[in-house]
Amino acid sequence: MIPTQPWLEHLVVHVALARVGRDPEGVHQLRVASRRLGAWLHLGDWDVLQSDLRWLRRIAGAVRDLDVLLSERHGDPLDTWLARRRERAQAMLVETLDSPRTVGLQSAFETLPPLADASARANLERLGARVHRRGRRAEDSRGDSDEVEAWHGLRRALRQLRYAREWFELPTKPLRALQDELGELGDLALLWRQLREFPEPHAIRNVLDHSKERLAGALERARAAWKMHRDDVSAES
Repeated sequence: MIPTQPWLEHLVVHVALARVGRDPEGVHQLRVASRRLGAWLHLGDWDVLQSDLRWLRRIAGAVRDLDVLLSERHGDPLDTWLARRRERAQAMLVETLDSPRTVGLQSAFETLPPLADASARANLERLGARVHRRGRRAEDSRGDSDEVEAWHGLRRALRQLRYAREWFELPTKPLRALQDELGELGDLALLWRQLREFPEPHAIRNVLDHSKERLAGALERARAAWKMHRDDVSAES
């Protein structure tokens, strides 16, 4: 039987830290805990509370994404603009964390029974198969408009499989290694999306051009990383 501890406790602790907003790690760990609990629900084949977790991650993610971008200095006026967006996102996050929906989400998890081991292992196998479907889709996406999203989808599937395996205390080293190597692409895609919303693109032309070049390089490195590690992922999944 697999209970929700200790990640429910981790969520509760980091809700409090994320509310204060001084340490970016609080928001990051809030998202980590919610994803791990989402993987637990998936192992149980339960839809209950998944939409609440996605809602919480989406609002926390707006803050976390801006923390990631601000950790890499781009210079003004871009950094000032990002910092203002971060302040607004943090205010919305505080409102969210203080809402009855967040309080109810934590309370609801406390009432859920542990997962049955046999059915959870069957769902774990399905998560492994999904990683390879996403990998094939990403490999076939070269030159498509959704190429970046295809690789990001693979990274999400890898992360969910990794977290699901950790509920069983199974090894995850190749999964973590590949997830980390795909992380550069995710960060650059995030930067590119933010840059396209900047109201004065002429003022950040150099940043735009440089980020586009870096994104192209990151796509090639993502392909190489998947080719190198996909057999290791098969062995673990």
